[in-house]
Amino acid sequence: MSCIPNKSIDGLFGMRNSSDYDVIVDAVMNYIPSLLPVFVFLAVGYIAGRFNILPTGRGKSVLSAYIFNIALPAGILLNVTTSNQHLDVLVEFIRSIFVSKLTIFLAIIAIGFLMIRNSDVNWAIIFLLAQSVIHSNDFGIGQPLLRALFQNSTCPVAIQFPQYMDFSMIVTFGFFVPITIFALELRRNRELSLKWGKSILFAVLKCLMQPVVVAAILGTVIRMIVTHEDQENHDTRVSENYMKWIGNHIFLPLTQTISPVR
Repeated sequence: MSCIPNKSIDGLFGMRNSSDYDVIVDAVMNYIPSLLPVFVFLAVGYIAGRFNILPTGRGKSVLSAYIFNIALPAGILLNVTTSNQHLDVLVEFIRSIFVSKLTIFLAIIAIGFLMIRNSDVNWAIIFLLAQSVIHSNDFGIGQPLLRALFQNSTCPVAIQFPQYMDFSMIVTFGFFVPITIFALELRRNRELSLKWGKSILFAVLKCLMQPVVVAAILGTVIRMIVTHEDQENHDTRVSENYMKWIGNHIFLPLTQTISPVR
């Protein structure tokens, strides 16, 4: 015979009815959002150390690597998961931003190649210059301009236009940054006397290994898939709330380490 008293598990823990379970479940669910960022930082720290995402040592190089490899991708995914914008309008906005950026990008590249056609200047720098130009004015000029234009508008979509500028990062990091990285890596590989085939392959792999590129592509795909499923089910509240919970408790803490005010 067992020496353990004949008591149920409910009796051992003092739970006599279903309301006691509800209280415990509510308490656990309230603690999870507070503890989750701790485990997120532990997981990110382990991955960063395991795969050498951050350089060893101290100084600006570590901070720059953290911003570019961790905080910025988290910011992109945060904007995607917490956005309230309608998909149709969002796609039209991203398409317009893409066409305007692409026009300026190609114009700067064309002018740059005309200027260095008879010199030995590193042609890959032109792509870096073009990418810097199209990315520099999104928030400094874009958001204030949209707020000034639509601050008195009665259209709910127009009022949200300034928030759409957050998605310009997806356009930049999902398309223009990979092109710039590809050009820089291709030039470097050619200087190492690699054949064209290997140079192109290594440059493509370098682009696909960039966290910001992966975050931009992954965020866009997830957003479109979730919105498409919600449109089929005629209910967007469940998925929207689920995505916002993930964004606010996983991605937001990673971005707040460099930007406390959002």
